[in-house]
Amino acid sequence: MNPVQSLAAPAVTAEESQAPARAWDHPLVWLGALALLSLLAPYVPIVSRAGALLSVLLSTGLYVWLVVRLASATGRVFNTPRARPLWQVLEWCATFVLLWAASEFRIKPYLEGLFHSFGNNVPLAWQLVGKLNFTTRPLALVMGATCGGVALSRLVRYPNMLGPLAGVAALIDIWGVLLGGIVSKLLTSPATAPIAQKAMAPLPSIGGAQGAGGGAGISIASVGTGDFLFLGLFFGVLWAHNMNVRAAEKWIAPLVALALVTVALLPIVPMLPGLLFIGLGATIPNLKYLRYTREENFALLYAAILVAILTAGLYFAISSRLEEAPSGKSTRARPQRAPSTEVGA
Repeated sequence: MNPVQSLAAPAVTAEESQAPARAWDHPLVWLGALALLSLLAPYVPIVSRAGALLSVLLSTGLYVWLVVRLASATGRVFNTPRARPLWQVLEWCATFVLLWAASEFRIKPYLEGLFHSFGNNVPLAWQLVGKLNFTTRPLALVMGATCGGVALSRLVRYPNMLGPLAGVAALIDIWGVLLGGIVSKLLTSPATAPIAQKAMAPLPSIGGAQGAGGGAGISIASVGTGDFLFLGLFFGVLWAHNMNVRAAEKWIAPLVALALVTVALLPIVPMLPGLLFIGLGATIPNLKYLRYTREENFALLYAAILVAILTAGLYFAISSRLEEAPSGKSTRARPQRAPSTEVGA
């Protein structure tokens, strides 16, 4: 098969013919809803502990639901009959990644210096610019990673590959987050933690804005770029192969929300492997597709061994580089946003 043909848009699927897309079910609509949530959440009044708990539960659930619908809509737009060619999803990915990079490394430092010069008298127009940039950064990262995952899903030619993908991703994430693997080392090493945190998207903080009850607000948790990448990958596969997309949405959203609320409310749980919950939500309603021949089982075994070897090699390579970096103690229990003078932070 021609490599270009293998990456072409999938054929017409029964699911889309049964449930035609609505005009509002578009990635940019869900992205706009996420932006609105990010802008309004700091103004939610916090008047009691019970109110704070309810706000955490509702905002986390709403955020996760919007992200899941965003990923699903992106997979549908690019991997169904009316799908766009591969170069367009790559164009979307590059556009949002560049927007995130410009916002993080160019606009943010400029605004922080500008606001520092203003002191306590920042003009309203610049305050609005600061809030807009503060909201744009994580959402551009979310959208760029999701589009990247959908682009990668074009490489998955058979629906039964969903199981191995979810299994390998979950195992690597469990090891990386909970057992001192790559992710844990990057987030706890003083040499790499500031850089690694830039590749994480924080959930909207609750309260903290003037008139919302005072205080510093409630920061819930942060989600790594890899989680959004695999959300795009899984939903791209589900849509491309006419699998049970809507049921997967209903499984993924509550599982991921439960994980984030657990991290937010239980200090003894600093981090959880998000890919475990995303993978479970994608595969449980699609178990009927996960059937393999004897030859496929052996091929999966060899692939798993190769992935394990490559992951271990990467782990030791990163570990050796971190050991060469200047040592220092870190008391960070979970990813935190670095202090910022930018308005809206």
